[in-house]
Amino acid sequence: MQLRFMNIVLCLILLGGLLAACGGTPTVGPGAVETAVAGTLQAAAPAGADQLPTSTATITKTATRAPTDTIPAAPTATETVQPTLLPTYTPVTVAARGSFGPYPNDLCQALRMGFENAIGAPVTVETAAFSDRVSGGTGTACRVHATGTGATYGMAGPFNTLNSLVLSLGWQEDGQYGAGGATGMLDGYRKNGALGLLSVTWKPAADVKCPANQPISACVMTPEQKLFEVTFDVAQPVAYLPLAADQCASWQAALQAASPVPLVMETVSFNDLEWNIGAACQLRGAGTGVEFRNLGDTANALVAVLTSQGWKVVNGADGPTGTIRELASGSQTAVVSVHWQPSADANCPSNQPIESCPLTPGQMLFTLTAAFGQK
Repeated sequence: MQLRFMNIVLCLILLGGLLAACGGTPTVGPGAVETAVAGTLQAAAPAGADQLPTSTATITKTATRAPTDTIPAAPTATETVQPTLLPTYTPVTVAARGSFGPYPNDLCQALRMGFENAIGAPVTVETAAFSDRVSGGTGTACRVHATGTGATYGMAGPFNTLNSLVLSLGWQEDGQYGAGGATGMLDGYRKNGALGLLSVTWKPAADVKCPANQPISACVMTPEQKLFEVTFDVAQPVAYLPLAADQCASWQAALQAASPVPLVMETVSFNDLEWNIGAACQLRGAGTGVEFRNLGDTANALVAVLTSQGWKVVNGADGPTGTIRELASGSQTAVVSVHWQPSADANCPSNQPIESCPLTPGQMLFTLTAAFGQK
């Protein structure tokens, strides 16, 4: 299996402990699931603190995907674990495929800083309504926004500067969106499925008296009287919808055997490790180091349940406070995450790695999630 490194941004997210959680017929029966879980637990390391040896995240990827969607068999009458349907812990709107959601905030903030450096003026980030005139899709976007005058940007404006910047950051121009006129320029760009629309427009200040019977280019004004507005709206098409409740409940029953704590089911906003977005059915559990032996044991046990039924690991990352794996089965994607953080009463040195923090098992607060999205 070939491995490759993913984007360093994801590594930083994981190292900070911010692991986000964010149909068909099974290939094996429940007995095989229990065997896989038991084998994983028997091979686990001794109880104790996090066994991951380094503070540098390691990310792997393989392009293999399973050919068919799989869900576990429905629980039998002899199974004691019963699915529990609970309301979502944060309100989530399930957007339709073809609609748009905002670019991830950390990536949008990186764009903001790049814009500021390029144009030498303050730039803000906000959420804005979004419309793709080519596909007809609508939704919301991350907007990188700046204003200024001809004295700030020059009378020609900053479009050419920003166009060069966006291209240098790995975006590719999509000529379907290009347009220009006497009062502005706009163009479209794509990167990893995201769509960015750059617009630089201007208008005269209110005190400028432009001839009513002349084109706007004939309007005489000082640099301070030429008012520019810059926007770069970046959005991603919705790729995922949650699994049906009965399918998710079947996974809840199957994964409960591998979890040291009870699992609840909820609907959450979702992204895979390449930032394809949407919503997912998520199974979530929480406990302390008393219940969790370490990150690897629990994550491996959960992954073993999925791989025993034909899922393939296609992405992953490990760090001192978290581990995450992305698995695929046909058009379904699962992201399994186990991470921990110190409790509020822990006295961790601010200038030391988290591994050096003296913690009792009860002071290690663990969260595990397994989120299932359907493309």
